[in-house]
Amino acid sequence: MRAPRNAAAARYGASWLQGPEATPQPLDPHSAAILREFHAPGLPHPSEQDVETLRRRWSALTKPMLEPPPAEVENLSLPLPQGAVGARLYRPVAAVAPPVALFLHAGGLVMGDLETHDPFCRLLADRAGCAVLSLDYTRSPEARFPVAQEQAYETLRWLHQNAASINVDGRRIAATGDSSGGVLASVACRLLKERGDRVPIRCQFLWYPSVGNASAQPTALMKQLADGYILDARLRDYLWSHYLGPGDSPSDPRIHPLLYDDFAGQPPLVVVSAGHDPGTEGHLAYVRRHAEVGVAAEFHTAPSTVHAFLMFLGTVPAARLAAEQSADLLAARLR
Repeated sequence: MRAPRNAAAARYGASWLQGPEATPQPLDPHSAAILREFHAPGLPHPSEQDVETLRRRWSALTKPMLEPPPAEVENLSLPLPQGAVGARLYRPVAAVAPPVALFLHAGGLVMGDLETHDPFCRLLADRAGCAVLSLDYTRSPEARFPVAQEQAYETLRWLHQNAASINVDGRRIAATGDSSGGVLASVACRLLKERGDRVPIRCQFLWYPSVGNASAQPTALMKQLADGYILDARLRDYLWSHYLGPGDSPSDPRIHPLLYDDFAGQPPLVVVSAGHDPGTEGHLAYVRRHAEVGVAAEFHTAPSTVHAFLMFLGTVPAARLAAEQSADLLAARLR
């Protein structure tokens, strides 16, 4: 892999991508500062705010880089069966028919948008040498389950069918996303297989995806990180209350894909977790479930940082390094 471009690599080199046996590391001070901002004294808990206020609070966590990587950027409107959906296409400068990654942003399917992940998508396009199509899928409560899953699925089909019109290589597609967006990406791949669509997905590349718990009961790690972190228990419950409609169940595998019975035939999988993420054990279990049936699957972690670190590239060196190394991994899988 290329050495990180960031000069902080020497200081924070131990804080970026490691394998499943990585030694736990203390929370780095830059990530701790993010937590203090999100849970600042005097602010109500995020679960006590209305949706629009929470969205503004979440968006305020985005930390752009002082010198964003170069990219050619174009806003699009995709004519999907559910109606027109906005998207933003990032292309490496002067690239001709590069591979393409569909990116689906985090936010519990309630928060987040194209802007919260704009810095990362620019980095990914530049560093991985691929086009990135960031989808502005319809959030909840404006559209509840399973609208976002269906939009992600239809967008993969659209990418394959319309690759030439946006000058990308429709034979080299990656389904990517972080947190709840990682779930959308992985479920969309499964829907392609279930519905008989022949769309060549090179890999699913997921950052800290909210795939479900590895245990029916809260583990020691989940209890340790249950309060005061980015995705604590109260915020998770709040987001589900806005996303799920009457009769919907969190046990539906389209919501928590770790609950699927069989993972055979799925695209190769890469999961990048964070050391201080209550979902880490579920991330590792998801990788193992794929590997058990012969799917190429690997797990990495950024052990000193937190859930949602792709939003913090401008102020958290460990997040920037993990993002750069992730881009290198994706580039290798799209060659």
